[in-house]
Amino acid sequence: MQAKKWIIGIIVVLVIVWIGYLLVTDTTEAPTNTGTNNDNVTEINNGNIDASMPVPGSDIPEMEVIKDDGIVNEQITKNIIIYTSSGFSPNILTIKKGESLTFVNESNRGLWVASAVHPTHEVYPEFDNRKSVPNGEKYTFKFDQVGQWKYHNHVSPADIGTIMVE
Repeated sequence: MQAKKWIIGIIVVLVIVWIGYLLVTDTTEAPTNTGTNNDNVTEINNGNIDASMPVPGSDIPEMEVIKDDGIVNEQITKNIIIYTSSGFSPNILTIKKGESLTFVNESNRGLWVASAVHPTHEVYPEFDNRKSVPNGEKYTFKFDQVGQWKYHNHVSPADIGTIMVE
């Protein structure tokens, strides 16, 4: 009987030490949203620039990209909107006339970006993907008209946003 108590005592001590170790050496890092995302990586392959996916909800800064020939070029990667199960992020964005904007689907449903008003999309009819893109895919649109353009996901019309083109 004494040996059983001794074994149970050792097991209890080991469990307490293990829990303490897990609390002290927490290796998971909680995501923080500081308003910027410095984790973006830009890959350069034969002079072609492919910006990686940003963290949802982040405001992506301008990045400096050095091409194979050593010339420094500015790559503006801030014109990206991420679509998740929570909606568009950011859901309001200001860009310049003539700039393109990329919508990236990181949700578990389709993404069909279209201008207001649902379901006709008549406010800016060119701003309509006219099809749904699955998770991991993207839709890019070049804004050639100055104005404030409301948009939504045609697949989930409650998810809305606004693009302000200057």
